[in-house]
Amino acid sequence: MIPNIPMDGTDEANSRGGFGSDECTAAVVRDAYWYATQLIDAGWLIRRVGSTEDGGFFVAETPRRRVVSVDGRHRPDTDPAAQFAKSITLLAAAGAGEGRDYLGDLARLLAEHAPQRRPATPAWRTWPIPGVPAALQPIPKIRAAYWFAVTLADDYGWDLAEIGRPTAAGGFIAEIPGETVAIFPASMLDDDTVGSALARLLGGMSAAEVGVVAALVEWHSGVCYHEGRIR
Repeated sequence: MIPNIPMDGTDEANSRGGFGSDECTAAVVRDAYWYATQLIDAGWLIRRVGSTEDGGFFVAETPRRRVVSVDGRHRPDTDPAAQFAKSITLLAAAGAGEGRDYLGDLARLLAEHAPQRRPATPAWRTWPIPGVPAALQPIPKIRAAYWFAVTLADDYGWDLAEIGRPTAAGGFIAEIPGETVAIFPASMLDDDTVGSALARLLGGMSAAEVGVVAALVEWHSGVCYHEGRIR
């Protein structure tokens, strides 16, 4: 069994002189770190990474402030949390086979370079919406809301519904994989996450503008489905 590694730097006794002493970071560590940053950018706080005979796991605080232990055995392959846990399994196995402390490398990399619990305030992205003719591109704030929604749906795997409706208090309802169904009201506090950015942006729109956002998000979901893309 590989010991659990807390994210507070207390594993230094087994360090080979600190992360970065190798010529480059092992690919399995880079891959696991990438999956971790997807969760961190969604508002997760990773507290511990570890591995047992059953595979890799991690302990984290979710965006809704619930502490969970996650492994890759009981979640769909498209779940970002499961992807991170499975990447831990791979790097732990590689480390054991090569006699390297890749798990410790990952913990140190996260402790040294990962963003804080909440990322910087998400910036508006007003890129043109693919598939929409130039003459029909909506105004910038609608495009910004669309890209926030796409980030939540495609990158984080959230299912968005009731956009702008009273049932969502003017914001939206999200089914968060492996966690809960949550309401993000338009009046919510700005917690520097993509979810609050979208909800608050919807709150500053007219009913017609919100309707366009909702239609675009529904259209995007249909495009993903018909193209066989897995969110």
